[in-house]
Amino acid sequence: MNSVSSDLFAAYGQYAKKTGCSVLQLRVLEALYRQPPCSQTALAGRLELSKQTLNLTVLSMADAGLLALQRDEKDGRRKLVGLTAGGREAAKALLAFLRQEERQEANGSHTHILPDGSVLTHTHTESGDHAHGDAAGAHGHTHTNTKEVLDRLARAIGHLEKVRRMVEDGADCSEVLIQLSAVRSAVNSTGKLILKDHIGHCLVDAVERGDLKTVEELNRAIDRFIK
Repeated sequence: MNSVSSDLFAAYGQYAKKTGCSVLQLRVLEALYRQPPCSQTALAGRLELSKQTLNLTVLSMADAGLLALQRDEKDGRRKLVGLTAGGREAAKALLAFLRQEERQEANGSHTHILPDGSVLTHTHTESGDHAHGDAAGAHGHTHTNTKEVLDRLARAIGHLEKVRRMVEDGADCSEVLIQLSAVRSAVNSTGKLILKDHIGHCLVDAVERGDLKTVEELNRAIDRFIK
């Protein structure tokens, strides 16, 4: 699972809302369920994450009783990451949910989690067009920056986890504020990338169709983003 498709990420997003886990934590659960305990370096490579981001996630999941760190018998200086019994049960529940989503997709139904958190469900017609649900409006183009957006979000989530742990550990307020400013900068840069993608595709499509509603929605989104 080196990269995550938009549909799979949407399924993770739905399940994260139900369970209170982060999308990154769910990715770790699935990856470790599908392979024996491994080093954090190997796991970070498989998930295409920085070691720092993964380390923060592993520590939080270990605190929650989902992961266990054990000494590598072949290299006593290294620790391996594996699932606890509770983590294995959580992974099984996740995979059961993902299989259900795959069956729905096979029947022609897709679900997306949009950047504002709203849920969009649509089906594919025989002509290949999209029939959308009413929950989130029109969405009929291909995003070109999805992987980069997901990577940036994963890094921002990991950084925010670090800030949370700093607060829990009683870190100096000035240091917390500095780290929060870094998180805000990461989120803003991600938003700019999404906006660039949106303008390059949604807006172009809307202008070609004479869809003034989409243009108005983009203006409102820009106003909210730059506040």
